[in-house]
Amino acid sequence: MRDAAVIDMGSNSVRLLLVQAGRTEQFLETTRLGKGVEARRLQKEPMERTVQAVERFCALARSRGIGRVYAFATSAVRDAENRGELLALLRERCGLSVDVLSGEEEADLAYLGAADGARALVLDIGGGSTELVFGEGAVRQAVSLQAGAVRLRERFGQDRDGAQAFLDERFAAQRAAFAGAQGAPLLGIGGTITTLAAMEQRLDVYCEEKIDGFVLRAQDVRAWVDRLWDLPAPARAFPGLEPSRADIIAHGALILDRALAAFARGQVRASTADNLLGYLRLAQRRETEEGNPR
Repeated sequence: MRDAAVIDMGSNSVRLLLVQAGRTEQFLETTRLGKGVEARRLQKEPMERTVQAVERFCALARSRGIGRVYAFATSAVRDAENRGELLALLRERCGLSVDVLSGEEEADLAYLGAADGARALVLDIGGGSTELVFGEGAVRQAVSLQAGAVRLRERFGQDRDGAQAFLDERFAAQRAAFAGAQGAPLLGIGGTITTLAAMEQRLDVYCEEKIDGFVLRAQDVRAWVDRLWDLPAPARAFPGLEPSRADIIAHGALILDRALAAFARGQVRASTADNLLGYLRLAQRRETEEGNPR
């Protein structure tokens, strides 16, 4: 891959992928852009936090001598009636044209990043939505569900029974569509899954090498849901859990728990290769095909 930077504006955090001389680095800032996502409007303070994070990431890319910066946004932005305000701020202050992904595009990128053509079922749990995508060489089936960790917390609070019934209904509706994925490895991406992998290993310091490929068993995921659900966020002081994610980790874990149950899966393998890498792969392939590699 050619040197580049990719910025992902998600519902919970802004992430940066830097690729330089064949090496990759990732950075993250929690901005909670999807706060109030159920009202379908981006709020002023989260928008400002997001723009400031993007400004810092652009400055970091420039300081490394990287001139090409890609940027995309997912659930919180595509669902917001006032997304034009954020996009205008990013153009004005960062000089960025942001690609607002559809749910289907987000799912495709999850597969491209995590599986890159291999036969796999990919589960991407975000803040505003959850994507399921099955592919073997190319994407065969994909869906985006309005069931992310931030959205679930805002809709149900601590009503576990209500949240579980909501998730079970949505995952059950997808079982027939994804019947062809039977036997395919299940890969999990997104902050919920990488965080649970870090928590299960009691990692005091985030270590990509220990998280990528780590297998989370269904019974361990359920145990974390039971342990976390009624515990106040300030008391969720577990190794591997960043304080900024403490208030939504139980809801994200419940999404994973119900997905594993719905598809009768005993485990999921965490992957740190996700839609950031998928977006870069796709963008650079298209530029090469068009004869305009940058």
